[in-house]
Amino acid sequence: MLLFSLEAERYDGSLIKISCRNSDMPGWKWVQELITGHPLRILENYRITVDNFMRLCDVLVGNNYVLQNPHKHVLIEEALGMTLVMLSHSMRTRVVGERFQHSMETIHRNVTEVLLGLCTLDGTHIPATMVPGFLALFKGGRNVRVGQGRGRSQVPKELFNTRHSQLRNIIERFFSVLKQRFAYLRGSVPYSYMQMQINFVITCCALHNFLRENQPLDDHFMMYEQERMQFEGECGGPPYPQIQPLTSPQEIEEWKGMREEMANQMHAASRRRK
Repeated sequence: MLLFSLEAERYDGSLIKISCRNSDMPGWKWVQELITGHPLRILENYRITVDNFMRLCDVLVGNNYVLQNPHKHVLIEEALGMTLVMLSHSMRTRVVGERFQHSMETIHRNVTEVLLGLCTLDGTHIPATMVPGFLALFKGGRNVRVGQGRGRSQVPKELFNTRHSQLRNIIERFFSVLKQRFAYLRGSVPYSYMQMQINFVITCCALHNFLRENQPLDDHFMMYEQERMQFEGECGGPPYPQIQPLTSPQEIEEWKGMREEMANQMHAASRRRK
């Protein structure tokens, strides 16, 4: 009688060790196959071209963002591959471990190192902080679509609302590209530690900026570049989110004053350019 388990096979009373990670296609070999194979394969799996993948490896190692040594079992190409396939396809650690033929501990350790390295891609770690309030539109102020209203000067409140809508549209398009490229951001991040969740988001933003600079003709960018900009005041979009609502009367008045000052500065700068 044969009894099977994840770690051993028992036959005729004796215990025979069976390796769990015994695939003929280990992770390092799969990464090399993607690098040397058809260029679409690495794009589909990692969302990056071969040249930019190797460039990113050089940046991470050359700036000591991810330390390497001769005795390290997992090299930067494989570690970066783990991270990119996890982010691009929302793979969980156990699935990545099966794909790369490593233990969950090895996957977690190497992905964490790459995440921290990518968070400092520009040399400065981005602090994640909550703003105390939200600058809303002026009530009763119009939003003017770009190209409209020529020949007349917008008052400060109209100009502020127009710039506010333009900025919000750009931010929404940025997050649309981010979620389209990195499926990991489309649902809840499966890590209970808040810092790990923050690192995942910052990493996706750092990769977005790197690809924006080095891979500008990427399909994900081109898809949203061709969209026409629409403003919420005209197309009936969802209401603005309530972010950390202010409760103190003094704080509310301070933020209203700051908004008035910004609107007046925008208006003055606009008049000087004419």
